[in-house]
Amino acid sequence: MSKALIIDPRIAGGSGDMFLSSILDLTNGKSILLDLVDKINSTLSTKMSIEINKILKKGINSTHLTINIEEDLTSHHASDLLLSMQKVLDKTDLTDEAKAKAENMLNLLFKAESKVHGEPLDKLHLHETASVDTILDIVGTIVLMEKNGLLNIPILGLPVNVGSGFVTFSHGKMSVPPPAVLEVLQELDYPFFSDEVDGELLTPTELFFSGVL
Repeated sequence: MSKALIIDPRIAGGSGDMFLSSILDLTNGKSILLDLVDKINSTLSTKMSIEINKILKKGINSTHLTINIEEDLTSHHASDLLLSMQKVLDKTDLTDEAKAKAENMLNLLFKAESKVHGEPLDKLHLHETASVDTILDIVGTIVLMEKNGLLNIPILGLPVNVGSGFVTFSHGKMSVPPPAVLEVLQELDYPFFSDEVDGELLTPTELFFSGVL
């Protein structure tokens, strides 16, 4: 029987940890993810832990992932974030193709942020995404998907709900979707909509999975 992976962000939008939670639930890969967290901490000298719990969400049995960070990455430069992720990738047994997918995701973010802020890539300074949990979201998802044969099957992404209203972050108050998210949506030509749910429902990291995989 042939398989396909369908990503459906039409109701709740999506974020990197939400997608990782979904793949974790689908693959039952708790031990693999815990091992990856240890590798990240030992490689990057960070202190990160995760909690994995089964919860009921609107009456549906689900997996909830909580990421706790005590000591994060010290640099917010894009080039340093990519170098940190490459160091982690080198500690895994991922294929070159899978590693390239992970790197393409970060490069897509860098391209969007560079265009939004008018800064060249070698001087690009990140804020919320320059964190070790970004590396866990991307590498963790790629590891679980490749080990369970999910990277070589058709992957279909449905239109994403971006939310509405305003969001306040490091650059101040912005309309939803914020500039970097909108830039990634345009770069990928990914279909999106708003059903007027108040708040930001979509982050760039989720778009990486829907649009790059």
